[in-house]
Amino acid sequence: MKRTRLFAWVVVLMILAQPKAAATAQGSDVILRPDPLSLGLMPDAQGTIAIVIENVQNLYGVEIHLAFDPNVIQVEDANPAWEGVQIEPAAWLQDGFVAVNRADNSRGRIDFAATLLNPALPVSGDQAVAEITFRGRQAGVSALSFEAAILSTRQAEVIPFTAQPGGIGVNPRGQAPDVIDIAEQTEPFQGTGNRGLLALAGLSILAFSISLGIFIYTLRRRR
Repeated sequence: MKRTRLFAWVVVLMILAQPKAAATAQGSDVILRPDPLSLGLMPDAQGTIAIVIENVQNLYGVEIHLAFDPNVIQVEDANPAWEGVQIEPAAWLQDGFVAVNRADNSRGRIDFAATLLNPALPVSGDQAVAEITFRGRQAGVSALSFEAAILSTRQAEVIPFTAQPGGIGVNPRGQAPDVIDIAEQTEPFQGTGNRGLLALAGLSILAFSISLGIFIYTLRRRR
């Protein structure tokens, strides 16, 4: 049984290690952005922003790394029963595999990575990825900028996109900041290139390994 188990692992890893195309064509420009782009909060008040993808085709996996100013805002935990601070995955990912879900209120960083699992079908159109509830800490303006992000098809092909930054303003009036000013202060980010293939390959290997482990466990229980 141990040899069979080892062989199955090797087969899965060999299949997933095959090189994929660097990018897949999309019918229209794909946008990754916060929604709303600009949010106003009063100190100690809460507000929710969704991370959305517009005009996407055949989306199967996503990885985002979002930066914010922890002196101005902090992330409220979406799942207090779990260790650490999490954001809320979108409904279409709840039957998938969430590999990374953490918010660091000391560093001002959100890391999230998830993929659907077979036999789930890919999604298209305008899709929310997750919701993030922020609390205002002190007066100021925090940009919400994507430090890195990857969108992938079921075949682990990278989906090119353009990321738009957003922002949250904290002030006594709860006035939202000017999105144009935030965009001018934020370095533009476009999701293309091959580095995403490696990250998503690792995510796929982990997801498929879990599925394989469940399958092997089921077989052993039947014997």
